[in-house]
Amino acid sequence: MQTKPKILAISSEVTRGRVGLSIAAPCLSQMGCNVFAVPTVLFASRPGLGQFVRHSIPTQTFAEFLISLEEDGCFDDLSAILTGYFGHQEQISEAAELISRLKKRNPDTVVVCDPILGDRPTGLYVSREIADGLVRDLVPRADIITPNLFEIEWLSGLKAGEPDFPGKLDEWRNRQGLRGVLVTSYAVTDTDIQSALITDKGIEILRNKHFDSVPHGTGDALSALLLASLVRNHTLKEAATTAIRQIECLAEAASGAEALSPDILTD
Repeated sequence: MQTKPKILAISSEVTRGRVGLSIAAPCLSQMGCNVFAVPTVLFASRPGLGQFVRHSIPTQTFAEFLISLEEDGCFDDLSAILTGYFGHQEQISEAAELISRLKKRNPDTVVVCDPILGDRPTGLYVSREIADGLVRDLVPRADIITPNLFEIEWLSGLKAGEPDFPGKLDEWRNRQGLRGVLVTSYAVTDTDIQSALITDKGIEILRNKHFDSVPHGTGDALSALLLASLVRNHTLKEAATTAIRQIECLAEAASGAEALSPDILTD
């Protein structure tokens, strides 16, 4: 019997509506992974759905979760780590220290960071301390990051309209020591959504159909599905292509619905 890939997933948890771990963990499980999900923040409902009730997990509690799971051997033979939304900067520091320990133990552990900072037109929707912590502590420890266009502009200091934006992004990626950058919502039209995969082989545009009234959570799902393909030894291009195709299926099925439905996914 083949052993399931073990994944540590760190992000928000929501009761109503599928965002953060509430979509990432089911997507990973649906793709045959064994998921250890550690919450950073608890939401009653996802943003834009119901009352906004938010409680951040205290740093000591968050750290104790990670340490106990590590000491219990849950992270032995860990295949990958996925990080998403953080409630405060101290959580980022704890996660970064754990990643350093686990990568030292097993350099092949894949780290995918979804640097959740903000989006257009709102701008930053986390504190400046969280944003700075992601830049300082998490991005340098990641193998792959999955920002949206606003987030990659903020992280890199580059602007989408400037000359040779893709080439400059690749130079930035290389300086950061990243294996790849998957920029979601790189360009959006009435008919499709374009994502940009940036690697040492250049930039490749991946497209999926644009559906109306798609619920939140596609970004969290995309990062999880990308990682699920990577731990099955797919190339980064293969993993990104597969994840984009799966997101299109999720979006079409959930158009007009309250939440995404990961149970429709197939390998």
